[in-house]
Amino acid sequence: MRLNVKAGFRGGDMESNEKTFRYSQIKSLGVLYLMFLVLCVVAGLFVGIREFMFFVVLIGIGVILLILFLTSNVTISDSGITTKNLFGKKSLQWSEIRHVSSQGTSIKLHNQDGRNTVSISPGLDKSVEIFELLYSKRSDLFSIKKNNPLLYSFRSTFIYLAIGLLLLLVSLLLYFNNSYLDILMMIIGLGNCGMALFTWYFSPRSITLENDCLIVNYINKSRSILADDIDAIQIGKTKQNQFKSVNIVFRDKHAVFSLSGFKQSPFIIYPVLSKWHQIYAKKQPDLST
Repeated sequence: MRLNVKAGFRGGDMESNEKTFRYSQIKSLGVLYLMFLVLCVVAGLFVGIREFMFFVVLIGIGVILLILFLTSNVTISDSGITTKNLFGKKSLQWSEIRHVSSQGTSIKLHNQDGRNTVSISPGLDKSVEIFELLYSKRSDLFSIKKNNPLLYSFRSTFIYLAIGLLLLLVSLLLYFNNSYLDILMMIIGLGNCGMALFTWYFSPRSITLENDCLIVNYINKSRSILADDIDAIQIGKTKQNQFKSVNIVFRDKHAVFSLSGFKQSPFIIYPVLSKWHQIYAKKQPDLST
């Protein structure tokens, strides 16, 4: 399996030598979110000031996030990469980039002293194309050695748990205020806590690359996968061509093992696993990439 990247811009983009990527779906999602919360506020007016203030706070948070996403974009050109948002603009020339790191599911590009950084989110529309352009310019940034092992992040687990506990606390407060929303909040809170425990127990702890063997480590077991048993390393995409996950496709009936939720961004996991598969599916004994 070879990395499928395009060493340049396509079509009409050749004239301007740059391309800008944005969040196109966030606008419609934000409108639906605000409509839902407005209905909740209207309902809250009939039960008490506490419920009203609770939903006002939620609306405020939603508005801030909506504005932040709508003002964010990434521009890639022949010379470098630029990110813009509500708080300003950051740029790096391709030659300035010294290493990459992960920030949640996003990737962060660093210059020599680390003071100037540029972050790219896989949630951007056509983020798969962003990766292709980035890899075509600086494939040397994605090293197997520096990203072995791949470690699972329990960030989403903690978020589910924190939200669940918060909703349980809110349901308790609503119960003492004789609100009809207490049962609903309790059900949602328990659901979030249950999801947190489920992901904590069943998610892999790490993935280690040992020569031609990929070892997936769980809390109480390990699973070994040979490079020759893998048909391809693929990108899981959304309809907006966003980077969703990294998929290991097996030769046996083309079963798929989907990787998400790791400390390393999918922007990093994909080229690392692809390079490893290229080396060991051909029985080459070197892991020095």
